[in-house]
Parts: sequence; structure tokens; C-alpha cells
Amino acid sequence: MARGTGRVLRLLEPWTTGQAILYGTLAVGVLDGLAAIVTFGLRGTPPPRIFQGIAAFFVMNLVVIPLSAIGAVVLRWPGSLNGLLIHALLVGPPATIAAAKAFAGRKR
Repeated sequence: MARGTGRVLRLLEPWTTGQAILYGTLAVGVLDGLAAIVTFGLRGTPPPRIFQGIAAFFVMNLVVIPLSAIGAVVLRWPGSLNGLLIHALLVGPPATIAAAKAFAGRKR
């Protein structure tokens, strides 16, 4: 067996649930970050500022809004549609591949 082929063959084996969650999360996170950099970078926003905005969004949605008496949140269609398409076309497939890899060869 040539040097390094053992590692390649192991990558072709089905993943454990933990591996699928780890690799799927990493793939989705990287692609989501790249989508944000491209989307907002085209508008002139530098990457550190983009990730500061993402962090602020999480704090707002997970801490501030639940603790406030705010009403319903209004969705804006252009941004929502853009996010939906990016997630459906660029982020969803790696998550699906990771899940399929985890269940490959298992009895259903």
C-alpha cells in the first residue's frame, strides 16, 4: 500500500455520529462565514466587523430579546431571501453530506 493511502481509505468509511456532527458543523460554519464575508464584503464591510456583527446578533437573539418585552420581529424579504438561498444552496449540502456519511452502511 502506498504511503498515505490508509488515511484516504479511512476517510471513505462511514462516520460515527460524533464525527458527522463535528465535520458537518465545521463545514457549515466555514461556508456560512465565507457567505457572510462575500455578501457583506461586496458592500465594503471588513471581515472582523462582519464577525462582530454576527456575535452581536447572537447575543441580541439569545439574551436581550428573550429578556425584553419586544413585540414580533419583522422580516425584511431581500435579506431573508438572500440568507435562505445561501443556506439552501451553499450550507445545506455539506450538512446533508455529513449526515449521509454518518449513516452510510447502517441498517435502517
